[in-house]
Amino acid sequence: MNRISAILVLFALSGATAVCTGDAASAGSRDAAIVCLLTGQAGILADGATPARPLALFDLLRPGEIILTTDASSVRIAFADGRLFEVGPLTRARVDPKGITRLTGSVREIAVKPKLDLAPILDQTENYRTLAAMRVRNDHGSPRAVIADQAVLAHRVELGGPTYERYRFRIVDHAFREIYSCETAEPSLQVPVGVLKPGTQNCWTLWGILVDREDLLVEDRPLLIIGEDATRLRSALRAGYESSRDISWLLLLAGYDAALGLRDESLRELEEASALSPDNPAISQAVTIARGDG
Repeated sequence: MNRISAILVLFALSGATAVCTGDAASAGSRDAAIVCLLTGQAGILADGATPARPLALFDLLRPGEIILTTDASSVRIAFADGRLFEVGPLTRARVDPKGITRLTGSVREIAVKPKLDLAPILDQTENYRTLAAMRVRNDHGSPRAVIADQAVLAHRVELGGPTYERYRFRIVDHAFREIYSCETAEPSLQVPVGVLKPGTQNCWTLWGILVDREDLLVEDRPLLIIGEDATRLRSALRAGYESSRDISWLLLLAGYDAALGLRDESLRELEEASALSPDNPAISQAVTIARGDG
């Protein structure tokens, strides 16, 4: 089992990690599935090790590992091909490359229509194709990921200083080469399509301009770009939850957003899931970690 202890780095996997295929010779070294809902306490037996280790929300599972549940626990498992399985109470089940095999107890496949391609959640080596647009918000100096869903970059100035007459905005690439700049008096601006490339990290700066005064640096932030594929999967996960009210999809979205660096969004989704299931300790723990309290 590949245990990821902090939600903010849940899916920051190495390039060697891949989605399981039917190749039995190599399947054992690859992550096959992810825990997308956990009720009560469950355990995992990996590589013949005993005793079982505790299972946690967002744990990544590999073929051959054994899931153990108690009389008061159940586990929801999502696979790369979009299949969902539920391991019931008092069950012993084996993780296979494409599903869950019941050894004792109860295992059921949950009907999902349409099935989503969840491979990007297990494999972060995906190359996003194109970028339509971007948006940015303040993030206390931490790197921001942006979503390709709006052709608007909005800045929010929350300083007690002067009201600026104009703003100077600039984006540089990883080599500090300028790729875009402009001046504006508006709190938002349109970044031309094609300026930013998917899968890249840049930096943006915002300067406040006052007549007869030196320009003042207002914002200076790293900027990470994601593309249409990630946006499409995010929308599909949200739609899956809205249509089924199955909290598993909401939690998968929260985990994927954490992997993309969309930490504000991930925390909101986890808080939404916690409100729907306030007595679930696994979700409460994930919220605590996302808030930075744990």
